[in-house]
Formats: sequence, structure tokens, C-alpha cells
Amino acid sequence: MKVRELVLEERMPTWIEAKSILDIELKNAKFNKTKCLVIVHGYGSSGVGGTLKTRTRSYFRNKLSQKAIKTLVYGERFEMYDKDSRDLILKFPELKEHYNKGNEGITIVEI
Repeated sequence: MKVRELVLEERMPTWIEAKSILDIELKNAKFNKTKCLVIVHGYGSSGVGGTLKTRTRSYFRNKLSQKAIKTLVYGERFEMYDKDSRDLILKFPELKEHYNKGNEGITIVEI
């Protein structure tokens, strides 16, 4: 499986629980040779983005700086005008359902 979708918001975890899930899922993805993760964290009910969204994105920005992942694209930027997005859609056509949708509730990670 090249692309895997992880629906974090469904479980309604605390950030500590979510971080643990992300650590395990990232490790499993590498072990199973999954090349791309779509993390569905939701947008949050506050109107400015929830804790799960902001902390998930911070978590993956840190992983990107450590070179533990190759690419990080936020759902609202997953569009034809973004070079990383265009590269991802060429590598993973399975992502087309998310392309050009402007979905702030997801984050896409290439491993």
C-alpha cells in the first residue's frame, strides 16, 4: 500500500494520545513501506483551527526538519499552484480525491 489514510479526529484523542498514535503510525508506515500518509485531524470547532490540527502540523514540521519525512503539505495548499502538491499528485494519483479541495482538516506527508 503506497498511500494510507489515518483518521485521527474520529477517535477524539487528547494531544498526548494523538502524538502516541502518530509515532506508532509513522513507524508502521516505514516498516510496511507506505510512502504517503493522509492525516485527517479535522479543523476544530473554535473557528481558528483546533489543537489537534495545530499540534499535528507542528509535529510533522519537526519531523520534516529532522528529515524523518520527505514532504509535508497542508490540505488547504494541496493544489495545482503548489510545487510539492504537484509532485505528490504525480507520485500518488490516489490522492486525487483531496487535490484542489482546500481542506484545512487534513495534512499530507510523504515518507
